[in-house]
Amino acid sequence: MARSAVGKAVRPALVLLLAAAAGAPLEVAVPGAVAVELVHNFSLLHDDVMDGDRSWRHRPSAWVVFGERLALLAGSALLVRSQVCVLSAPSGPAAARRLERTVQDLIEGQALDLALESSGGASFDLWLRMAERKTAALVSTSAALGAVLGEGPGALVDALSSFGRAVGLAYQALDYLLGIWGDPLAHRKARHLRPSPGQNDASRRHPRLSKAGP
Repeated sequence: MARSAVGKAVRPALVLLLAAAAGAPLEVAVPGAVAVELVHNFSLLHDDVMDGDRSWRHRPSAWVVFGERLALLAGSALLVRSQVCVLSAPSGPAAARRLERTVQDLIEGQALDLALESSGGASFDLWLRMAERKTAALVSTSAALGAVLGEGPGALVDALSSFGRAVGLAYQALDYLLGIWGDPLAHRKARHLRPSPGQNDASRRHPRLSKAGP
């Protein structure tokens, strides 16, 4: 498969790497790694339909190939399966509760993103609230979930969660900057690759953000 057509698997990698850093056995963290990737793909399938994105990593989006209804059903199935994965672990109930809260944040973040689309602009505080839920919430959970499954101390789980939140916010900020000013040949979200007004392009959805640089 072409390199541009595959994901980076950052979230499951965080689960496994930080579980090891927390002293948890790798096999304990694997269900969490699978679960966060399933949740991530659930969000991508649903977001593509809502945003009207016709391609992903230079390939047609699922809803373009299979139709909107099947894409939404597939996303919902992945979400259900993510809970099955974490509940199979000894500390599954605690992990499942954390994952459930994360999904609620993801949904709120997407709702905020859609609302901002028609607002004519966004303040930094509103953008931050959206980014915390839409992106940082799942990265935060990915960073902490291995320690949760490994029954690590609460202070460690909280520290890993805070680290993940910071990484998620930084990633989202960089992603938007690249979406506005990035090279379309080097970045999948650069504006020349996403010409439709209905798509999730930061320069169109949140025009005030695009005035902060060259």
